[in-house]
Amino acid sequence: MYTLINDTLWRQSILDHSRYLLSEHILRDLLWGGRDLATLKAVFARGRIIEEHRSDHRRPVFLICGILKGHPTHLLISLRPDHHVVMVASYTPQMPLWRTPNQRAVGVDEMDTEVNCFFCNAPTQEIVVGNFDYRIENVLHVVKNVPARLCQQCGEKYVAPAVAERISTLISGARPQTQEAIQVFDYTAAP
Repeated sequence: MYTLINDTLWRQSILDHSRYLLSEHILRDLLWGGRDLATLKAVFARGRIIEEHRSDHRRPVFLICGILKGHPTHLLISLRPDHHVVMVASYTPQMPLWRTPNQRAVGVDEMDTEVNCFFCNAPTQEIVVGNFDYRIENVLHVVKNVPARLCQQCGEKYVAPAVAERISTLISGARPQTQEAIQVFDYTAAP
């Protein structure tokens, strides 16, 4: 598998034939102006694989580093069994986690998911999230003031099991305290 992902012709073929998917994490990064798709595709096509992570619980994950116009970008990808690529997360490597764009700082363990982000391994910090959005059976639910952990590098959020249980209870049985208007866009109707 590593040989395949390390082949730049194979990577370009993935892009040319649109055999890749973007995670919601990547989509949020694109929508919020963090990076554009052309940058992520360039990192995937020409970047250097700097880490490979294997687990019994998920498919292999590869961390690719690309430097475009002097700016480093990390792209975390995974391969599906059908050899499609999933772009999982992207971020800019920063100190103190990274000594250089290609090398972790001394003493930083790879993928310490107890207090660090699953996607980029940066430290997480306890916060209160203003809005957590959930869609269940075509109904949008917003839960406010949720205690969570926020990745300081890529923005991924994590909640404790007790918090997830309380959110589930709120959504499944409680009456909402308020209602707010939201903007809705239909992708198929867009110009």
